[in-house]
Amino acid sequence: MIATVVVAFYRDDLLHRALEGILAQSHTSNWVIVVDNANLESTREIASKFPCEYLIGGTSFGSAGGFALGMKHAISLGASKIWLLDDDGIPTKDCLKTLLGASLKNKLEIASPISIAMENPSKTANNFFFGVRKIDSVNWIKKREIRLGKVQFYNGVLLDSSVVKSVGYPKLELFMRGDELDYYYRCRKQFRMALVTSAHYFHPSSESEYKVDRKRLFSVNYPLDYKKRYYQYRNRGYLIREHKLILEFFFDLVRYPITFIVYKKLNFEALREWFQLWTMGLKKDLTAIKDTHTN
Repeated sequence: MIATVVVAFYRDDLLHRALEGILAQSHTSNWVIVVDNANLESTREIASKFPCEYLIGGTSFGSAGGFALGMKHAISLGASKIWLLDDDGIPTKDCLKTLLGASLKNKLEIASPISIAMENPSKTANNFFFGVRKIDSVNWIKKREIRLGKVQFYNGVLLDSSVVKSVGYPKLELFMRGDELDYYYRCRKQFRMALVTSAHYFHPSSESEYKVDRKRLFSVNYPLDYKKRYYQYRNRGYLIREHKLILEFFFDLVRYPITFIVYKKLNFEALREWFQLWTMGLKKDLTAIKDTHTN
């Protein structure tokens, strides 16, 4: 029994497209659950056009709260598998079927498709790290049937319900930007997980958010929206402290100064902002953003 969970937030046209892709799957879900974090009448109307369940989240939920709500409902329905998707992605027709087959064949509790950039299908939507190498070549990744340990949560990941029952739900205080990584770190020591390279999920590329070419070792993600930067930096610090990511700690201490001082010509304001929020996370201070910032 499979429950699909989609979290929607002010993107009705994209949600409509995502639901079309989900319901066109060669292996259908038993339930499709739409969590509307914007609580829009227009989103409710779109959901009503499809055979799905509609839940109201809230603007204070973030992706963490939205997926937690959907996952809780999936468990209450008796789902044995939960498929998690963003509202701006599109799974290929055989995505779910391929994930199910690979999970059975390879005894995976967590299986993820390749998240492919909509703008350039030869590239992944986000980088994958293999040691110190950043890889975004779809062809390179597909050289192996599965890539153990290389899952990306929310972007079409398929979970056994036993994972949720053991690990729990996404941490609500993280809100967004790192909540999926926290969930990954919580799962990786307990469960067998892998990237299934024959399963594909199209998603917008993260390329535009990088200050320099994202394939450079010392490139950093820099969203233009302050709210996204707030949670990106704060949550990164929290993850390093909570999950004892020693290498990532020293890596950040090098790459952010290099990016803002060298590549971006002495942008000390951006460096100060990062350091302030990053150290806030290191202290495990998960105070929510105040919506008074105008940037």
